[in-house]
Amino acid sequence: MKCLFIINPYSGKGKSITLCESLKARIKEIPISCSYTYTEYAQHATALALQASKQGVDVVVVLGGDGTLHEAANGLLQNPDNRTALSVCPVGTGNDFAAAYQLHGQVDSLINRLCHPKYSWQDVIELQDAFGWRTYCVSMCGIGFDAFIAREANIKKKSGRRGKLIYLTAALRAIRRYRPVNIQFHYNGINRTETILSMALGIHKTNGGGLMQCPHAVPDDGFIAVTLIRPLTLPDVLQALPKLFTGKLHTHKKVEVFQTKMITLERAVTVHVETDGEDAGILPVKAIILPGALRVMI
Repeated sequence: MKCLFIINPYSGKGKSITLCESLKARIKEIPISCSYTYTEYAQHATALALQASKQGVDVVVVLGGDGTLHEAANGLLQNPDNRTALSVCPVGTGNDFAAAYQLHGQVDSLINRLCHPKYSWQDVIELQDAFGWRTYCVSMCGIGFDAFIAREANIKKKSGRRGKLIYLTAALRAIRRYRPVNIQFHYNGINRTETILSMALGIHKTNGGGLMQCPHAVPDDGFIAVTLIRPLTLPDVLQALPKLFTGKLHTHKKVEVFQTKMITLERAVTVHVETDGEDAGILPVKAIILPGALRVMI
């Protein structure tokens, strides 16, 4: 097996570096050809993963968080002939992709996966904007409130701050500043206009480090799981919050869930989009399901 480790040196406040050194010491015990590369700039993981895919590397393992994993996945998916699998040793803040497959951030766990590899093919959401630019979502995409939080948190990350606290402060800031927006969307032959707080498009069930925004998502069923949240009052928020952790959000009166293979979203004002926690521009976008497009080593 040929394996490329992509390490984000800033993930986990440097924990990824320590983890990598422990891994190098242990990896000599198993018959695997390994190389290691640290990311140096934004989108570097995308370029590294694309190159690895074209070179026939068997598996790319990310030592980092959901952002680095998102970049690496996009690199693999840019190669139409990709057969390289993706995996992660999570040391980020949210780690929702890893949680979906119960992948842990310990060296022993990773060594076991490499020695006894198992694979799963999961769906991917392809996002296209009005100018033909494309990006891929491998966990969850957020429109509106979620995207506002992601943008605020990413600004803090660029200043060197890390940890779950930045998401909490971003969420508190969003509660004070964010206002619901009116969007138009089309899916399954239906045209709708709604005022929303947020909309989530999911392959996996959670984002934000375990918040079950798309409890009806199944990663290999060939559908985008959509959760629409209408504007909430303070009593609504207090009622909805526990449901985010129990997978019962869809039972709230202001929440609607459905499935589709494609959805287009438009707006009259600026509405931001995030995918896997990373900025993905603004509406309008078209989201299309790509069944079984990503091979994951679990």
